[in-house]
Amino acid sequence: MTSQRLPAESASIQSVERALDILFLLADAKSSLTVGQIAGQLGVHNSTASRLLSTLAQQNVVVQSRDGYRLGLGLLRLTHVVLNELNIRTVANPHLRRLCQETGHVIYLATLFEGDELYLDQIDTEESASKTSWIGRTIPAHTASGGKVLLAHLDDEAIAAYLERDLISTTRQTITAPEHLLAQLSAIRERGYAISQDEYLLGFSNVAAPIFDRSRKNIAVVALSGPTTQLPLERLNELASQVVTTASAISIELGYTLNGKGKNPNESRRSSTYRLTHH
Repeated sequence: MTSQRLPAESASIQSVERALDILFLLADAKSSLTVGQIAGQLGVHNSTASRLLSTLAQQNVVVQSRDGYRLGLGLLRLTHVVLNELNIRTVANPHLRRLCQETGHVIYLATLFEGDELYLDQIDTEESASKTSWIGRTIPAHTASGGKVLLAHLDDEAIAAYLERDLISTTRQTITAPEHLLAQLSAIRERGYAISQDEYLLGFSNVAAPIFDRSRKNIAVVALSGPTTQLPLERLNELASQVVTTASAISIELGYTLNGKGKNPNESRRSSTYRLTHH
């Protein structure tokens, strides 16, 4: 049985497509475009084009001038995020590969997006090369070491906002009690890395450390992961130093500098939001 879209749903999708078409038209235009010009190129009525432009203008992704419409500064918010993601992957990749070779475990690069841990890159060992890629996937931040590192470096208000969420459990080991998670985040900041065993997936454990940018904000993490049988607690703590060293090397390449005390990168600024933002 084939599914059919409802009229309202189809209209909404069409509006999104037309709004994107407008952005691409303005990007290719050498000067501002009038409502009439945009409507003509889209093949719609002036009223339809005007309504779409008004909506886009509310988000500051287009602006109206005397000559018509052009792209707005609101798009910088999106492009800045994309460029930073591309930059951090480029910078981090050789460091991640080196760590993978040295330890024999899968290495991940992740960041925080809407309260979830978002995987940006993955370096597999030869033994794990055929397994599923996690790049682009998200998991609840409180269920693994990488997400906990990212949460730990949020400011108190942002952490409180996260704790108000429904802290779901994916295994029996997942920490879902807000007071226990809060205590863990405090310990992670002091220690400089996080360890997780069987919290997101039974049989898998990981250790993660923070990456800081030039503004001293934690923007990503390096995480090492593998079977719990190969990564008991003692082994995770041994590998933590290599993970921290790798994360620090990436941070320095991104422009991070040590604070006045010359140590403890965890004294860096704590972010005020758990959206994916880079400054």
